[in-house]
Amino acid sequence: MSKWTNKEETLHYEQHRPAYQTWLATEEARYRQEFSDEYARFQAKRARARADIRVSPSSNLRVHLLTYHDDVTGRLTDFQKFMGLPDFWQWDAQFNDTPFNQADSQS
Repeated sequence: MSKWTNKEETLHYEQHRPAYQTWLATEEARYRQEFSDEYARFQAKRARARADIRVSPSSNLRVHLLTYHDDVTGRLTDFQKFMGLPDFWQWDAQFNDTPFNQADSQS
C-alpha cells in the first residue's frame, strides 16, 4: 500500500520536496549558528550512530546504512527528527506558500 492516498498527494510531495529540503538545510545552518550547543549534540549523536553502523556484522547492511547516513537527505531527516522540526506535511501546512489542499484533490 502506498504511503499516499492519491496521485495528487504524491505529485504534490514530489513537486514540493525540494523546497522542504531547502527549508531544512536553511534551518540546519541557522541552528548551527544560533543553537551551537544543541547542534553539537546532534553532530555527536550522528557520529555515534556512524560508529555503530561501521561495526555492523552485515557488510550489505553496513553499506546501505552508511550510504543513507552520509547522504544529505539522511542528515537532514535526522536533523529534522532530532530537533523536532515539522515533517514534510506539517511544513507544507504551516510554511509552504502553496500547501496541499485535500478538498481540492477529492473534487
